[in-house]
Amino acid sequence: MAVGVEIERKFRLLAHTELWSEQGFTVLAAWEIWQGYVTPADADPEVRVRRLREVDMTTVDAFEPQALLGSDGEPTVVRWLAVKSRIPTSDAGALSRQEIETPIDEDFFTEAWRFCDQRRLHKIRIEYMVQLPVDGHRVIVVDHFRDHLEGLSLAEIEFGDWTASTRFDPPGFLGREVTHDERYRNARLAEADKPPPEPA
Repeated sequence: MAVGVEIERKFRLLAHTELWSEQGFTVLAAWEIWQGYVTPADADPEVRVRRLREVDMTTVDAFEPQALLGSDGEPTVVRWLAVKSRIPTSDAGALSRQEIETPIDEDFFTEAWRFCDQRRLHKIRIEYMVQLPVDGHRVIVVDHFRDHLEGLSLAEIEFGDWTASTRFDPPGFLGREVTHDERYRNARLAEADKPPPEPA
């Protein structure tokens, strides 16, 4: 079981990724994710289950990923139960939450998944190491959503402390920041019938 504090900022990637694709980047890992919420979107704490399947990115476009089996023909599958609760703070820079996460088996996931009806997500997650203009190399996690959220891509950056999160100056290729936009919380997206409209 892992217990920790999550400090992150979130961005809606531009529909056209020319600026993103111009960055120096390396793909670190990729996963196909099925994610469901036992609790409704306004719950705090929230309870989530997640099933991840490893994706082989070696033969696909890093900006238009497709879910593939691992290179040995067998997927690596992991399953997690997570409980997250917001930490009250006056700092508007990042979103901070207390997080408890523990591995679960397939039977537990299957039973919990039944409680997540109408509160589910399907996405491809890619972890990049990106060369940023000011901050140097940093890990950026990008979620490409599928099914009812097709076409939506969000980037998340986690920080080790509040100071780092507030000092971070996001480059333009990350698009509009949506850290505190409730529509872009994963729990809220799971209940939505389509992606939030892009800003004019």
